[in-house]
Amino acid sequence: MSESAVEQALARQGVIDLSAVGEHPARAARRRGLVVVQRRVAVAETQPIGWLQHAHAAALVVPPPFAFLSDVALWAHGCLLEPATFEVGVVLTRGLSLRPPLLPRRVAPATLSTIVVRRDLPVVPVETAIVQSSAHVTDARSLALVERLLRSRQTSPARLRDACRRGLAGSSRVRAALLVLGGGDLELQKRRLRRALVAAGLTGLRSEVRLVSEAGGSCYLDLLHAPSRKALELDGGYHDLPEQRRVDRRRDRWVAREHGIEVIRIADEEVRRDLPAVVQELLALLLG
Repeated sequence: MSESAVEQALARQGVIDLSAVGEHPARAARRRGLVVVQRRVAVAETQPIGWLQHAHAAALVVPPPFAFLSDVALWAHGCLLEPATFEVGVVLTRGLSLRPPLLPRRVAPATLSTIVVRRDLPVVPVETAIVQSSAHVTDARSLALVERLLRSRQTSPARLRDACRRGLAGSSRVRAALLVLGGGDLELQKRRLRRALVAAGLTGLRSEVRLVSEAGGSCYLDLLHAPSRKALELDGGYHDLPEQRRVDRRRDRWVAREHGIEVIRIADEEVRRDLPAVVQELLALLLG
């Protein structure tokens, strides 16, 4: 591998396969000002080295087939801002040595039969990643993840159910989340609220309204009262989590800034416990 080829590789993807330089990898790295991040793979000393550089390096040292799992896959699908776990799925881990933060995980061959490429990385489908990620978090955080991705239409209840398997870690949490969200409870409360508002004489109410910005961002609103430019969002208990509250605040600011719509959030428990009182309070806000 010539010096010019090394420079081209650095410019193209930031990682270099040292097995092709024709000399000892460690000596080659020192001579060229490189940092070895995985076995026989290096990155320029001047470049910030994070998990993504390790991920690209893994493509040069892990024999195919392999795929990134869990949070990395969700990041690649655009579902997370940054991964919390860095699992690489392979059929056999024997003889495979990866440096932190990458963690090799043994998976069934069927898991690697549906690999997709996102952000230049081989990853499992988003539904499989949701189940895998749910194995690392609490029930509440799994519920929040499933609800957010269902709202954004990045998956569906049917596809998520198909991804759940007996004995697969995370499956029970995803099934429990679907029981609350897709199984009817939250959706039931939304329908009850809408019917009660319409029965009380409210007009101009639309369900499941998609908002899209010029920059390409989008989200769905549970209910939109077009005349007052107010949206009603029915929230489960996990919206009390600090992390979810921050997400909700960012989303509400985006809706107000981009579309001039004020978001009113209602706890599903309030609708379940005292629907008439919720309706009277909302009528005053929407028509006042």
